[in-house]
Amino acid sequence: MAADKVQLDSIAQWEGNLSKAAENGAQFALYLAMQFGASVGEPKIKPYETAVPSDKAFVDRLNFYRRPALDANKADHSHSHRLSQFIAQGDICSARLQDAMHPEPLSFHNDATRIPDDVVANCSLATQRRLKGDTASDIEEDNTLLDDIIEQANEYRVA
Repeated sequence: MAADKVQLDSIAQWEGNLSKAAENGAQFALYLAMQFGASVGEPKIKPYETAVPSDKAFVDRLNFYRRPALDANKADHSHSHRLSQFIAQGDICSARLQDAMHPEPLSFHNDATRIPDDVVANCSLATQRRLKGDTASDIEEDNTLLDDIIEQANEYRVA
C-alpha cells in the first residue's frame, strides 16, 4: 500500500511540475522531452517493396461495381424507365439490383459550369453574387450615424 501511495505522489508531483513549467517555454519543452524521449523509439519506416502501378484504370479494376457516369446517354433513360417499372410493381429487390448494375448518372450534362437555376436559387446570397461575377464588396460606412441609432434605441426603451 505504501508503494502505491509513493507512485501516486510522484505522478501528482510530476503533473504539478509540468503545469508550473507551462509558463516557461524552455522548461516545458525540456519536461516534455524527458517524458517522451526515452520511452518512444525512433520511427522506422519500411521501404515500399512493390512498385506502384502506373495504370490509370488500376483503381477501376479493383472496384467490382460500376461507377456512375458523369452525364446521361440514351441507355441511361431506358435503365431509369426499367427501374421505375420495378418500383411501380413493388419489386424492391429487382429495383435495387437494377440500380446496382446500372447506377444513374450524376448529371444530365457533364459541364461543371452549368448549374441549374433552382440550385443557384437555394444558395446563399454571397454564393449567388459570386456565381454571377458580382464580387464588389465596397460598403459605404458612416460611423457618425451610430450616435443617432443609440438615441433612437433609448427613445424606444423609454416608451
